[in-house]
Amino acid sequence: ADFLETFGSSVEYSNGFQSAHGHDHGHKSKFVFIGSRLSLTGQNADEWFPINPGSEAAVALAVASLIAAGGADAGPYRELLASQSVSEAASAAGIDAHAIEVLAEELVAAGPSVVFGPGTSGHHRGATAANLAVLILNYVAGNIGQTVHVPTQNAPHSSYGDLVGAAADLASGSYGVAIVAGPNPIYSLPASSGFTEAFQSAAFKVVVSTSMNETAALADLVLPDRHSLESWGDAQGHGVYSVRQPAMRPVPMFESKAFADIVLSVSSQLGQDLGAPDFRTYVENISRQWLAENAPDADFASTWQELLRTGFSTYEETTPDTTTLLSPETALSFDAPAIDGSGDYTLVVYPSPRFGDGSYSNWPWLQELPDSVTKVTWHSVVEMHPNTGEALDLRNGDMVRVTSDQGEVEAPVWLYPGIREGLVALAMGGGHTGFGQWADGNGVNAMTLLSSTTEEPSGTLALVSTRVSVEPTGEWRRLATTEGSDTQEDRGVAPAIALSALGHAAEDDHGDDGHGEHQELQAVGGFVPVPTEGRPEDYPPIGAERGTYAGEHPRWAMAIDLDKCTGCGACVTACQAENNVPWVGENQMMMGRDLHWMRIERYYETVDASHAGPVDVRFLPMLCQHCNNAPCEPVCPVFAAYHTHDGLNAQAYNRCVGTRYCANNCPYKLRVYNWYTYADNVPEPMNWQWNPDVTVRTNGIMEKCSFCVQRIREAGNRVALEGRELQDGDVVTACQSVCGADVIVFGDIKDPNSRISQAVENERTYRVLDALINTQPAVNYLKKVTFHDVESGGH
Repeated sequence: ADFLETFGSSVEYSNGFQSAHGHDHGHKSKFVFIGSRLSLTGQNADEWFPINPGSEAAVALAVASLIAAGGADAGPYRELLASQSVSEAASAAGIDAHAIEVLAEELVAAGPSVVFGPGTSGHHRGATAANLAVLILNYVAGNIGQTVHVPTQNAPHSSYGDLVGAAADLASGSYGVAIVAGPNPIYSLPASSGFTEAFQSAAFKVVVSTSMNETAALADLVLPDRHSLESWGDAQGHGVYSVRQPAMRPVPMFESKAFADIVLSVSSQLGQDLGAPDFRTYVENISRQWLAENAPDADFASTWQELLRTGFSTYEETTPDTTTLLSPETALSFDAPAIDGSGDYTLVVYPSPRFGDGSYSNWPWLQELPDSVTKVTWHSVVEMHPNTGEALDLRNGDMVRVTSDQGEVEAPVWLYPGIREGLVALAMGGGHTGFGQWADGNGVNAMTLLSSTTEEPSGTLALVSTRVSVEPTGEWRRLATTEGSDTQEDRGVAPAIALSALGHAAEDDHGDDGHGEHQELQAVGGFVPVPTEGRPEDYPPIGAERGTYAGEHPRWAMAIDLDKCTGCGACVTACQAENNVPWVGENQMMMGRDLHWMRIERYYETVDASHAGPVDVRFLPMLCQHCNNAPCEPVCPVFAAYHTHDGLNAQAYNRCVGTRYCANNCPYKLRVYNWYTYADNVPEPMNWQWNPDVTVRTNGIMEKCSFCVQRIREAGNRVALEGRELQDGDVVTACQSVCGADVIVFGDIKDPNSRISQAVENERTYRVLDALINTQPAVNYLKKVTFHDVESGGH
C-alpha cells in the first residue's frame, strides 16, 4: 500500500513512518517493500521484493506458514498454512525462496511488526484474498492488538461495482434525475463501465462541482459548489472529531452554494425536514450530538466555542480487548489472478501522487511539481524497465503506442530500474479534454486502456487486470523534467552512513563523502580546496564587524534530515505558494527555465528489479544554501546579491539588472531567472493567491530562496511589540511548516539551546560540497542511515 502517497492520510502516515523509520531517537525500524513497481513509498524502503503482480497472497501466506511452523497460533488457517510451499510461492512471485525465509525470521525477531496489504495500485481480481492473507500474517506474527487495531465500526461506503450497477439502472430508466456531486466519472471511469451512455440517457442531468469538467459538459444543469475553504464541514476518525468552518467569504463571481445547503434547501421544498435550515446549523447539531455521547458532562456552549477555536476535539477510541481471526463467509482463492488481453506486457495503473485520479489535474502548481518518482512535469510517461526498453530499442523520450483490447494511447517512454521486466506502468490524472486550460491536452488518460473488471467480493475496480502491447512510433519528444543526473558521480552530495557505523564516526568519517578523488588532484596541480574552519554561526567573518553587522544578531540556519525525507515534494509547492513563485508552463520547463526555489534531488544508489535486496534511493531537498562565503555576491555588478546582518544571502529585486553572473557562480544552481513576466498569465480570481508580504517579480531578474525573510521580519516585529526576545520556534519557514515527517529544522544557530544548534552537532551532519569549495553554507544536512554497508551499496 502506497501509504506515503495515495493510501489514506499520507501526512499522518508520513509522520508515523518517520517516527519509527527515521534515526531520530537512537533506533530505526526496517521497512521492506513487496511489489512489482517501486513507488515513492517503495523508494523509501530498505529492502525490495520485486514480485510478479498478483503474487502478494502467495508471499504473505508463505511467510505466515514459516512463522506458524515455529508454534504461532494460526486460528482457522492452520491447515491452509501447513499446505503452503515456500518454493512454490517464490516461483510464483519470481524471487528467491531464501529471501522469504529471511523475511520470516526478521518478522519474528522484530517482535510486534506491521504488514500492509495491497492498496489501490495493487487492486486485481485477488485483492481481497491478498489482504486477507496479509491479515493472517499479522495475526500469526502477533501484531493484532499491538500495531494492527481492528476498528469497531466502519463508515458506510459504496464500491465501483455499486456504481456500475447504478449506471445500469440509470440506463434502464429507473431514475428520473441523475445528480453527480463532486467526482468526474465521465473521465475517471473506464469507457467500458457504461456510465457515459447511461448518464447521457438520463432525462435530467445535474452536476454540482467547483469547476467545469468532462461530466459537467454533458449536464443539463451545472450548480457551482463551494470550495472547502468557503464552506462548513466535519470529520471523524483516529480519535479526533474535527469541524471545518469557512476560512474566507465565498467568491462572488461564482454565485456558488455548498452542496450540503443545496440538499437541505431542496429537501425543505419537497416537504422533508432534515432538522436544520442550513448546513452550519446542521453541523452544530451533529456536534451537539457527538459531544453528548463522548463528553456528557461538558457545557455545550463553551465546548462548541472551543471546538470552533481549535477546529478539533480528541477522544479515546475503543478497541476490542480480544480479536479472533474468522474464516470468510465467501470462498476466496489465493491463486494468482487472471490478466486479460493478448499483449506482451502487464499494465500497472496507479493513482498519481500529485493528481490522484485526475481530480487535481487543473492545478498548475501540481502540474509543474515534478513527479516524485519520474521527476517529469506536465505530461504522462510510460514507465518500463531499461532491459525492456533495450529489447525494443527505446530510450527516454521515445514515443510508444500502448494498446489494449479497450483502446490505445501514445506517450513517451521513461526507463525506470524500479519496475519488473514484463510490466509497463502509467499514472492516472492525464489526458483531460474538458477540465481546464492547465489540464486539457496534458498527458494521456490511463483509464482508456482498462476494462471494467470488478474484483469480488469487494466490488473494487481491478486496476491490474489488463495486458497491453507496446509499439514504438519512431518519434521522440523532449521530456519536461527536472531530473538532471540520477547518480552522485562520487561527489558526496547525499552521503549515507550504515546503522552499524553510528557511534564510530570519529574513527572513520570519510566513508561515502566522495571527496577522495578531488583531493588526489592536488598532486598534479589540479583542484586545490582552501582549508577553512568556517561555520554557519561564525558570520560575519573576522574584520567585517561594522555597520549593521555590529552587535548581536541571530544567525539563521537550517538542518535537513535525509533519513526522514520521503521525497514527496510538499515543501516545493509550499515554497511556491508562500513566495509568489509562478509556474512557467511545459515549454519553458523543457528548456530548463523552471522557477522553483526548491527542488528535490533524487539519486539511485541501489535499485535492482532482478532480485530481492537492498534499496538505497536518496532524496535531497536543495535550496539556496545562504553561504557565509557566498560565491554569488562578489560577482554582482550592482550589489543586488548581498548579505544581511543576520546572515541571510539576500536579493534586492529592484536593483537586479539580470546579468545572471550570480547564477553562473552558484555551485548549487539554485538561482532562477524570470525570462518573462509569468505572473501576467494568472487570471482572476487566482491572482488573489499572491502573498501580500512578498513582491510579485517581473521579468529580467534573478530570484531564489530567502529563508522566508518575510516571516523572519514579521516574527521580529511581533516580539518587539510583545516586549520579549525571539525564541526558538518563533520563525517557521513555509517548507518546514508543511513537512509531515519533521525533516526540516530552522532557527538561530547562535542559540545553544535551539533545535538547529543541537542538530548540527549530530554525528551525521555535513554540508554539501563545503569541503571542496569553501562556501560555508548555512544549510546543514544529516546523512541517511542505511541497514546495509554504504560502500558495498554501489554508486
